[in-house]
Amino acid sequence: NCNNLIYCKGPILDKVQKEKIFSDSKTFVDMPTIKTEEEVYSNFEQIGINATKEQVENFLIENFATSGSDIFSINPPDWIETPKFLNNINDLKLRDWAFEIHKIWKELIKFTNHSNVAPCLNCFSSIDLPYPFVIAGERFREIYYWDSLWILEGLLVSEMNQTAKETILNFLFLIKQFGFIPNGSRIYYKNRSQPPVLSLIVERYFNETLDFELIQLALPILEIEYSFWMNNRAFVQIDSLGVTHILNQYRSINYFPRPESYNEDLQTVENLSSTIQTAILFSQITTACESGWDFSSRWLKNDTITNPLETLQIRELIPIDLNVILCAVEQTLYRLYQKIGNSKQSQFYQLKHKQRIQAIQSIFWNQTNSMFYDWNIRTQSHQQSDSFYISSILPFWNQCHNLTFEQQQNSLKQIENLGIFKYPAGIPTSNNPNANQQWDFPNAWPPLQYFTLAALENLNAIDLHQQLLFKWITTNWCAWIKYGVMFEKYDVTTVGEPGGGGEYQVQKGFGWTNGLILSLLKKYGNILTVDSSNC
Repeated sequence: NCNNLIYCKGPILDKVQKEKIFSDSKTFVDMPTIKTEEEVYSNFEQIGINATKEQVENFLIENFATSGSDIFSINPPDWIETPKFLNNINDLKLRDWAFEIHKIWKELIKFTNHSNVAPCLNCFSSIDLPYPFVIAGERFREIYYWDSLWILEGLLVSEMNQTAKETILNFLFLIKQFGFIPNGSRIYYKNRSQPPVLSLIVERYFNETLDFELIQLALPILEIEYSFWMNNRAFVQIDSLGVTHILNQYRSINYFPRPESYNEDLQTVENLSSTIQTAILFSQITTACESGWDFSSRWLKNDTITNPLETLQIRELIPIDLNVILCAVEQTLYRLYQKIGNSKQSQFYQLKHKQRIQAIQSIFWNQTNSMFYDWNIRTQSHQQSDSFYISSILPFWNQCHNLTFEQQQNSLKQIENLGIFKYPAGIPTSNNPNANQQWDFPNAWPPLQYFTLAALENLNAIDLHQQLLFKWITTNWCAWIKYGVMFEKYDVTTVGEPGGGGEYQVQKGFGWTNGLILSLLKKYGNILTVDSSNC
């Protein structure tokens, strides 16, 4: 955990955030100091915890620089005017749009330089990364872990191999420094990770560049990350036949409000009567953030009450999608070790991959409903509800299952009957219309469209795949025509409209959205078309 007494906990953070100087709690904790820690502490003691709002505002002016002033823009040396993929896009409207998205990389690539900004090493919440990095956009002015899988896809499409490699090197640096990859490159994110996709990123980069030197450098460090998940996030589950399986769950330990969402977390716990209950809920909150799905009715016992986050129970669940991603990680490590001729480690991960498939089949598959579900540790049963979540389709993304062809088709039919393919602008995260969480209906997120498209391809659902592909391209393009920006998420019910909900306004930029669109335009640019009459 982070113990910094300015950015992570302590009276300064508490006072500034409670005064609500800024509409977004993240603003303050992204402000570097312009004086040493000792001077900042001393100056705060002079005004004290009973200071007026005006005194706190003056304290900030005298001791802090503006939010994000420790992050600098850079002109990426590997950006080129006309990457080859543009010529493969037949529709000129889409080709022009692809070029505009390609140009956005120059706005999103940043670097840190602590030595030029503040008078001390601990005067920042940002982690000083050794290489330039791609931010998501707007308030997300640092590198984020699982976003980078789709960002890297886009960088490779744009032939920005150097930036792609430096993305990987930054993550390897973080693993060497912390033993895992934090949620993002801020010290207040050190109490949690995100879905572990770095192995997939490394293999994707290698397949494009054949950079053997990089995978030889990366593999020992990727093993450190794998060990983190197996040592700190594992759970032993016995199936109905008495067979023991090792699975994984999200499991952050945290006893304080999130610095970047301080007031929101205080509001969430305000009705709790005990310190223990409050600490447990703070851990539930950061655990949900570790999942990447922050927040979703999927993690709630009750999503209909006034304060639904009070009922978070993600620490009692074993999520299907995390285990599918780790199944992909084990398969990827098996392949990467095979490529460098290390048969011992290759066989080790091949065995882990096979064991994971057996575990996924035994624990998550519900034969009665032809559906994969999360597993509830407390009830020792599938976490079934009236709602469907797109996470149930993930085993078909990388075929981490042992289903027969008939079982696969039955599962697809069950999902199709739920009506999630009927919307004009993509696949919703869930079919729960009353949840009011951002990882729920009606929001469509780029990663989930990616997983669904791959799953439909593996299921040989050609018509559904093509329909979703055209819908996703159309809604992104229409939003660009209407607003001139790329959004982090979209509303499935209305073509060309951004999504909503959550703790902040919908963000523009946007790293993973751009990366996925560029990847799809490269792969399907010869068949895709758009028409403004569909907007």
